[in-house]
Amino acid sequence: MCVNPPEKPKGYNEIKSSEQHLSADHDSVWGSDNGDSSSQSVTEPFSHSQPDNDSSSRVVTVTSAAEKYEWGSMELSDTRVPLPLDQLPKGIAAFIRAASESLQVPPDLPFLSILGVLSAATRGRFLVQPKAHDPSYLESCAIYAAVFLDPGERKSPTLELVARPLLDAENDLIQDSRLAVRQSEELHIQLNARVKHCRDKSVKDPGNVDLQAEYDEAQAELFGFVPVITPLLVVGDVTPEQLPVIMSDQGGSVALISDEGGTLKNLAGRYNNGNSNLDVVNQGFSGGQVRVHRVGRDPVLIKHAHLAVVLTVQPDVAREIRANSEMKGRGTLDRFLVAQPDSFMGQRAFNGALIPDPARNYWYSGIKSLVAASSELVNAGQHRTLVLTPDSLALYEKWWISTEARLGESGDLAKFKGWVSKCSGSMPRIAGLFALIENPHAAQVEADHMRSALSLWEYLLGQFQFVFGSPVTGSTAKVLAVVKELPDSVFTVREVHR
Repeated sequence: MCVNPPEKPKGYNEIKSSEQHLSADHDSVWGSDNGDSSSQSVTEPFSHSQPDNDSSSRVVTVTSAAEKYEWGSMELSDTRVPLPLDQLPKGIAAFIRAASESLQVPPDLPFLSILGVLSAATRGRFLVQPKAHDPSYLESCAIYAAVFLDPGERKSPTLELVARPLLDAENDLIQDSRLAVRQSEELHIQLNARVKHCRDKSVKDPGNVDLQAEYDEAQAELFGFVPVITPLLVVGDVTPEQLPVIMSDQGGSVALISDEGGTLKNLAGRYNNGNSNLDVVNQGFSGGQVRVHRVGRDPVLIKHAHLAVVLTVQPDVAREIRANSEMKGRGTLDRFLVAQPDSFMGQRAFNGALIPDPARNYWYSGIKSLVAASSELVNAGQHRTLVLTPDSLALYEKWWISTEARLGESGDLAKFKGWVSKCSGSMPRIAGLFALIENPHAAQVEADHMRSALSLWEYLLGQFQFVFGSPVTGSTAKVLAVVKELPDSVFTVREVHR
């Protein structure tokens, strides 16, 4: 939507600062911008006519790149809408409210963390069938979620709170498997020793058919050995090369949960000369096959890959991944549900309310029960498919048709068709997760679950537009909106800071 722009203030294309000021780091002024650095609409050349000290003056110029933005549309740049807590399942909504109040954080932070942890708890063993007439079309329950907040926003404590039952369930699995893992290691040592022993005997008497047969049998037993692996649900800082190996060892599924941006930077090619390695990430979202063949290593084959991603990181990570052309071009960004909520800092209470036991127990017991159910399926080598009830299907179909109509060339969502297409699959995934947190043995997605998932559509769309949409959003939009309202064409960098 555009409005007719008012007359631009005098000096719009060349606004200079006349105030003597302390030099500030470039990122401290524009560091919270959500746009690409290549789309920077404000530049700051420096004047060196003054001595090299604190009194050097700075010129702030609105470049010609800003001409394409409607001067009067700045107030329309914030696309975010409130999280519809009242529409979510009551138990989840109660836990989100309690976590938000206790830690004094925006509810968006625990909410998106919850979706990612729910996804991780399924261990890739649950699928959702969105269309009754097409049993071959199945959505995995993989969720990629990222919340972008500045330092000091209590991202780590919130992630720790939400992920705690998942980590405790992982520890239980590790303890339960400890004896089996140890026995497996011992057996592997014995099999290797037997092969060596049989080989030595065969070499000493090469014409002995019985010794050769014994050697062949020992080798076959060793090659057929399947080790018992220590269960692992969560990884943190991992390279793209390690990721498929870990996933293969864990039955095809693992979760990346981190409050640091290193994970995404690794995927963007931090340790590979800037070359992204996104195959396993993209396949881990879609539930497809992963095949990795490298010289000197055993091949990695995963029939149904499942990856859950939960990141609570600083906004500069959003800028970095948006600037990565491969992550954008190959649709990796379109797989993410994101949020960059307003800060609570400056309004936080010293003593947040304790989380009520019913809210904590609902989340804690729900995740542990879901991990137990998914682990049974892992051990049995099975998957379970949730189907939509007729009422649930009707709700989803109506939403899908109305959304599809907005994706044409003249539609208002055409610019975001990649993300919207991925989100159309995320809606039944979220509905399936809502069903599973209430009943880990559920076989259907009820209408209430689908209704709750679809209520998130406008919220998720608005957040994605804000984080990865127009470069004139976030702090840049706020600054330009303030500049627009200034009575004079001359202003100071200090005023921009304010």
